Amino acid sequence: MNNQSQMRNRPRSQSARETAATSQPALMNAVVGSPDLWSILAAYQDGVYEDARPFIAIEAPLLALDIASGLEKLVPVLEHWYATVSTDIARRRWPYFDVRLPWLSSYAAYYAAKLGKVDRLAALPALRSVESPEVVVELAIEHHQLHVLEFLHATFGASAPWFTKDTLTVAAAAGSLPVVRYVYNNVACGGTYDAFDLAASFGHWNVVLYLHLHTQLGATTAAMDEAAAHGHLHIVRFLLENRSEGCTMGAMDGAAANGHLDVVSFLHQMRREGCSTRALDGAVVHGHDAVARFLIKNRSEGCGPKALAAAALRRDSTMLKALLAHQQRRAKASQNRFKMTTHLMRWLIPDFFHKRTVAPPS
Repeated sequence: MNNQSQMRNRPRSQSARETAATSQPALMNAVVGSPDLWSILAAYQDGVYEDARPFIAIEAPLLALDIASGLEKLVPVLEHWYATVSTDIARRRWPYFDVRLPWLSSYAAYYAAKLGKVDRLAALPALRSVESPEVVVELAIEHHQLHVLEFLHATFGASAPWFTKDTLTVAAAAGSLPVVRYVYNNVACGGTYDAFDLAASFGHWNVVLYLHLHTQLGATTAAMDEAAAHGHLHIVRFLLENRSEGCTMGAMDGAAANGHLDVVSFLHQMRREGCSTRALDGAVVHGHDAVARFLIKNRSEGCGPKALAAAALRRDSTMLKALLAHQQRRAKASQNRFKMTTHLMRWLIPDFFHKRTVAPPS
């Protein structure tokens, strides 16, 4: 019997078994090689992706921290993950992360905003549900990531919860003029006095000038007080010449405590607010002897016990003698003023002094 007749006479069940046997490897290869099918199969199991394990490992300690500390802990792990997985895997992994690690999308948004990674920010499916959207905006502002702000503005508009009245304040404090200009012109959430005050405090001259010339935002006495305390003489001079808010005694007090002799001298000559005993106390306590000598020579407010204690503790006999002599001069001047006032009152109200005795200050 030839081969063809043998094939014809072979049972049908045997032929089917051989066909199935030859097709099984191809079927297995199709199953094993299908990412989508594997995802369906894995959806019914409790396992985790290998690349998710580092995030799971830091979840508990990270969530016990504030956002800034948590982000610092997460960044190395997140950087390694982005460097080792493909863009396609990263895209398909985020829906899993949003279920298994719901906090991760928010922190990934903070990370992307801080580093200016617009592509990674845009790839987050849960971006609209980020836990603290204002933090995303603030991190972009603080790190001068203007293109991130442009993306967020184009995606979510110019209103809360992404942008608020504090957005301009954060921008002014950060000191990037392009960011301040963009926020003021595009984010319709207004601003507060804090924007001007903080720009002056941190010495952001270009921002102070822009806010003064191109906006209607006001300021408070804190602007000059804080600019003086931080030694920004050019801003103090500008505010004096161009603004009407003025300052308080805190301006000279702060400048003296921080050792800014040029600012102390300027305020002494140009302003009438003066200072308090905290000025001389702060100068002596922090070792700013030149400022202390200037105040002793030119001001009459004197010092409190802190200055005397500081000079005594460091065994600075020269400073201690100068402070004590200054206090004695103040006491004598006070007694003289009291005597003059008493004589004047005796003349004006003789009947009052006929019945009462008024003692001078000790």
